[in-house]
Amino acid sequence: LADRLGVSVDSLHRIHTGFDSQRNQYTFPERNGRGEIVGIATRRHDNSKRTIPGSTRAVTVPDDWSQFAGPLLLVEGASDTAAAITLGIAALGRPGARSGIDHLAGLLSDIPHDRPIIVIGERDQKPDGKWPGREGMIATGEQLTERLRRPILQWMPPESVKDIRSYLVSENSPSKPALLRMINDTANIS
Repeated sequence: LADRLGVSVDSLHRIHTGFDSQRNQYTFPERNGRGEIVGIATRRHDNSKRTIPGSTRAVTVPDDWSQFAGPLLLVEGASDTAAAITLGIAALGRPGARSGIDHLAGLLSDIPHDRPIIVIGERDQKPDGKWPGREGMIATGEQLTERLRRPILQWMPPESVKDIRSYLVSENSPSKPALLRMINDTANIS
């Protein structure tokens, strides 16, 4: 899975990736705002994604995520969370473009105000003009700004890539310092 996604094996361990051999699918625990596992997302070999029946969608939370130095990225999904970890950047994985706000608000309530929190969008514009990744980034940033009473930054990847994971595996993948400079230079405050 690490090779296929272009992320480190360690990053998959840190988000507690498992494998369900009966259903031939990878599993990713999702946690609520108190850090409790409330759901299991899955990914099959054909890249289809689902949840285990009875699961509640929540947030992908890596080990020691709050102990990382520097900004905290709010990305979309487990694979982008693993990509950020591979780059050495702290991240939490939203379950979807516009979901997970309540869980994120709980998890982020104790983060110091001088630590930047940045919602990362996705370049997934549809033929009909809808843009879930951008619209979700904006909505998430605005709602968390209101709930946490602090500025939340927003950042869209460059036009040549869809998200943090595709940025990591691109031929022009930057170093962690270069990526963080780019994010800091172009992030908008919600």
